[in-house]
Amino acid sequence: MKNYKEIIKKTKNYIGEISKNSQQKSIIMLVIMVIFFFLVVVGLRNNNNYEEAKVEKKDYEFSLEKIKQGNYHFVYSIKNNENIISYEGDSNNKKSLFSNDNNNYYLYKGQLLKDYNGVWARTDNYKYMEFTDIEKIEELIKNASFDKKEEYSDMRKVYNYNISTNTITKIILEKDTDIDDIPNKITLITDNENNVNEIDFDISSYSKYKENIANTSINLKYSKFGEIEEIENPE
Repeated sequence: MKNYKEIIKKTKNYIGEISKNSQQKSIIMLVIMVIFFFLVVVGLRNNNNYEEAKVEKKDYEFSLEKIKQGNYHFVYSIKNNENIISYEGDSNNKKSLFSNDNNNYYLYKGQLLKDYNGVWARTDNYKYMEFTDIEKIEELIKNASFDKKEEYSDMRKVYNYNISTNTITKIILEKDTDIDDIPNKITLITDNENNVNEIDFDISSYSKYKENIANTSINLKYSKFGEIEEIENPE
């Protein structure tokens, strides 16, 4: 305790001597100001990190689990300029049976079959089919930039994202590009329990790069979660 008091006494005497010298006093004040501003900057930085953490948490309040379970009715609409193609059907246990106009399709494990007058045969994937794959959708969302969330009186929520064409080509085409473009958009719409039941893609920048066609959008609607019976393999 005696040593402690002695240190305090010597420190006071030292400060008193310095205060008599204007040059040394200025240096001490400068050091104090530098330390003060350093602490302010650190405090602001920590506060920004906290705000970013809150936004990130808010970003993932929705759930894709109902879609990932794979049992639902769906309507997929793909719009290229003014041309709209829609597919409607059911999915269960990684099997999908659906139609477009008078054409019937069956999808299982990435293999698409088409009904040719009672004969099911392999056919090419329909346009932008990769954007209906929930694993690809989830990866796109995780790599997109969160924009904003909107809430409505009926408890629905809308989550808006931006995503570059470079990111889409990396995930969808597994190709590295360096394109300076207007961001594409992803919009997730939830029900009153925060389950996503509709997804909108505005991929105009991506489609312009891929096939030189702008104004491209994809709308995916899901319903009847868990209500679809077993889908039989077509004969």
